[in-house]
Amino acid sequence: MQSASSMNGGEQLLVQAVNKLLSRHRQLTRELQESMDNVAHDLRTPITRLRAIAEYSLHKEDDPEHLREALADCLEESDSLLSMLNTMLNVAEAEADTVNLKLVPLDLAATVENVLDLYSILAEEKNITIHFRPQPDIIVLADQQRINQVWANLVDNAIKYNATEIEIITRKENNSAQITIRDNGMGISENELPRIWDRLYRGDRSRSKPGLGLGLTLVRATVQNHNGTITASSDLNQGTVFTITLPLAPH
Repeated sequence: MQSASSMNGGEQLLVQAVNKLLSRHRQLTRELQESMDNVAHDLRTPITRLRAIAEYSLHKEDDPEHLREALADCLEESDSLLSMLNTMLNVAEAEADTVNLKLVPLDLAATVENVLDLYSILAEEKNITIHFRPQPDIIVLADQQRINQVWANLVDNAIKYNATEIEIITRKENNSAQITIRDNGMGISENELPRIWDRLYRGDRSRSKPGLGLGLTLVRATVQNHNGTITASSDLNQGTVFTITLPLAPH
């Protein structure tokens, strides 16, 4: 085998390229293993519960009331499984850009308000203050259901990760609509921040929270499907800021 000193420039570049590919392959293999472990863990819990309910109910054949309760529990767990699978399919479609978006002119502030109405009771129960500061008359071309999913995921994350205040600002910026969602929650470490968009990735401090680690993956893919952009900045124990830009609807 040639030593590095005896190689010419082209050979050294080739070796460096191969080593880089091997390193990337090892990284992807590790990430795939982590993803499979997360999926297996999240699917195992509802499947185990379904099996336990069914087995126990087999011994209660003479108790119609118990059987009805068992069927209701089975339906609830089945809905949980379907929700997980639907989220995975939504992410796959969004990342492949095969989503059939129903783009219509929408008032940006109204879309955010619709989502905040859904979270107002939960925020109140957790003593979380939400400040919404909209600039009026910003119209974007968007799919109502999909864009609501974006706001819902981001607000839900802020509530989930211990924020006590959430601020949402909408404004026009450089012929685009800009939405800023800022919270004062637990924040994200500098090392973990680049990976928050990865499928099934969950940081060390988020593993105790419910979820698959697909929310932000879906958020970014959906924003990109709308020809928009999303960025994140964060300071550990101080909070996180998400900034989204979307094209304005044509006049």
